[in-house]
Amino acid sequence: MNDEIAKPSSTDIELAKMLGARQAFGLVAGRCTAADAAILRDIRDNKKYLGFSPSWNDFCEQHLRMSKGHANHLIRQLNELGPAYFTLAQLTRITPDEFRALGPAVRGNALEFRGEAIALIEENAGRLTEAVGALRQAGEPEAPDARPPARSKLDRIQRTVEKSLRSLEQLARDPAARPEANIVLYRLGREIRRLEEACAGRR
Repeated sequence: MNDEIAKPSSTDIELAKMLGARQAFGLVAGRCTAADAAILRDIRDNKKYLGFSPSWNDFCEQHLRMSKGHANHLIRQLNELGPAYFTLAQLTRITPDEFRALGPAVRGNALEFRGEAIALIEENAGRLTEAVGALRQAGEPEAPDARPPARSKLDRIQRTVEKSLRSLEQLARDPAARPEANIVLYRLGREIRRLEEACAGRR
């Protein structure tokens, strides 16, 4: 009796190659790259993991050695911020919020600084770090004593609220996290109503 060995499908072979490439990216960069995040997105969105695991959660834990939440977080960053964020983050340790604040200063694979386009490559890591630091300082608010204390405090509260709203918007885009987002929004609405009643009572 001849036992036939099941041959792996072309999708399984492709996925094995992608996992190998992802490991190579991790060894070279030491951190997640845009290519790494793109691989995760392709595997998840096209359900290529099904030949290895019954669910995306199991695949992340068994084959990627990361949680599903972390993998989804990296994919969201790629979708929102683009490949340039990952490259700049490797070179300068910039945060997602700081990258958003740079806005049009990041164009393609370069950072515009003082009329010069600095390419996002390892050789420019020092210059990029200096440029990001200068741009970060330029975007910081004025010292509190330069404005009336009440106005300064309100500005800080407004920035905190806007940052929280952006985070909630990102959370709400993930179907798996939507129930948690609804709970947070419910609590937030309840607290706002309570503050409104408290303010009305002081008039």
